[in-house]
Amino acid sequence: MLPLLVLAFVSLFPYGDTGQLTGRVVDLNEAVVPGAVVKLTSQSTSQVREITTKDSGEFAFTLLPPGVYHLEVTASGFKYVHIEEVHINITQTTSVVISLAPAEVIASVDIQPVAPLVQQESSQMGRVIEGQTIRQLPLPTRNFQQLLTLSPGTSASVS
Repeated sequence: MLPLLVLAFVSLFPYGDTGQLTGRVVDLNEAVVPGAVVKLTSQSTSQVREITTKDSGEFAFTLLPPGVYHLEVTASGFKYVHIEEVHINITQTTSVVISLAPAEVIASVDIQPVAPLVQQESSQMGRVIEGQTIRQLPLPTRNFQQLLTLSPGTSASVS
């Protein structure tokens, strides 16, 4: 009976262990740049995903395993842009706006991203509990579900 219950619970949340990256590519005047090539590379696995921006200049990478990624953007007539660290967390949408400067000479621009203080894409909440935190917290009843109460706005009657 227990394996059936676990299987049913897992099937309710098939994509709960991934995040996504959305963004928009614009020029210095905030005009959208359609047809820009956006390349996302995982630092841990070196897996590469590539996408072309839509007519609205927008792009989206979905079902990304959590981790740190490199982001590169190229477009005809614009300078190459490279963002060294883009952090993807479980159940969260990371959003970036990339400004491209006109190409005069072949050059590269390195941008250090700043995480947004408020997630505007959805009302979904998620939290990453680091392994070190889990190891340092006492769990008197040895029930891992007590870790759920570490997130703001949650309560539990776990005994």
